[in-house]
Amino acid sequence: MTRARSRTGQITDTTLLITELFTDTIITTNYDLLIEQAFDTGAKNAFQVINGMNALEDPATNRVSIIKLHGDVRTPGNCIVSKNQYDQAYGNNEIDLTRPIPKFIEYYYKNSSLLFLGCSLNNDRTVHMFRAIKQKVGDIVIPQHFAIEQAPETEQELVNRNAFLLSLGITGIWFEKGQFECVEGMLRLARNELRYRGIFPGLLRVRPSPY
Repeated sequence: MTRARSRTGQITDTTLLITELFTDTIITTNYDLLIEQAFDTGAKNAFQVINGMNALEDPATNRVSIIKLHGDVRTPGNCIVSKNQYDQAYGNNEIDLTRPIPKFIEYYYKNSSLLFLGCSLNNDRTVHMFRAIKQKVGDIVIPQHFAIEQAPETEQELVNRNAFLLSLGITGIWFEKGQFECVEGMLRLARNELRYRGIFPGLLRVRPSPY
């Protein structure tokens, strides 16, 4: 993910590109409303917001689904913030794939091609969850997943990072260090290519938690 918001909390061109690229499902751990604001074109029922704990419920097929895994700023009492809440959502000492959020992510991991935009994908619950899912699915053929990331500084670091991502079933797409404006260009090229091919993509994963 590039972050769905800028440092000033404003909708960016990248955010707007996300609304053009992903017309089916966006999965985010952000609590803010910027994605909803970007999708709010004035059309009635243009999108639906789904709480991650209830994400296994059938969504409306004619609306964009914005799935907020960790809750919404409008209902702070239901947000997943503390360690105890993360433990309840994901499992205590290890990821529990029977709980709603891991079970939901497993479904999309096995059935959709995910793009990680603005995700650090380091030692957090998201990585632990994808590692557990990857181990569970084993050698079955799954869709290819991608992550847009800033390239490491050295060739060896790049080799190591690629190997790490591939162990999670994710292919890295790299831009040079500090060249964050390249992300918008990548998304614009992807949009144009998909339009040319007549393909309308579905799924974006936005920003994991630090836990």
